[in-house]
Amino acid sequence: MNASAIFIDGTHIKASANRNKIEKISVTKSARQYQDELDKEINNDRNRHGKSPLKKDETPKETTRTVSTTDPDSGLFVKGEHERCMAYP
Repeated sequence: MNASAIFIDGTHIKASANRNKIEKISVTKSARQYQDELDKEINNDRNRHGKSPLKKDETPKETTRTVSTTDPDSGLFVKGEHERCMAYP
């Protein structure tokens, strides 16, 4: 069976958290296993075609995340014109 389309549910569940009790934290973006597997496949293909492997950026990337102090598992959710609310990703 070959999939011709992939559907992903992007629903966020609203959290019962106070939107006024938040803090900003710095988190490091981590590489996912899938990306490592994909890079390996790409480099194998490049090797077969006589090309050098892609350079990998090893510097950890950081981002800021807004979390609730009353429910740290939730985060600030903003989508388009919708109201900002605390939700679970």
